[in-house]
Parts: sequence; C-alpha cells; structure tokens
Amino acid sequence: MIKEVLKHMDYQFWAEGGLVLFLAAFAIATTQALLQRRKEVSVVSRLPLED
Repeated sequence: MIKEVLKHMDYQFWAEGGLVLFLAAFAIATTQALLQRRKEVSVVSRLPLED
C-alpha cells in the first residue's frame, strides 16, 4: 500500500519542501546561536578588565 502511495507522490514537491524545511531550520538555529553569542559577549563586556 505504501509503495502505491509513493508511486503517485510528486517527488519534486517533496524535494523542494524538504529543502525549504532544512533551510528554515538552519536559519532558526543560526539565529539562536548568534543571539546566545551576543548574550555571552554582553556578559563578558560587563566584567572589569583589570584585576
């Protein structure tokens, strides 16, 4: 039954959809990483440099 469904599916549609989902996930992960880094930098910049 699954093979019949797969036969009728539009592979181009699923390939593009998968690519879009991958790019969206990558963008979200990158944004979160940058925001986390900015928080760390702001914490470090508040520390006094001289001992």
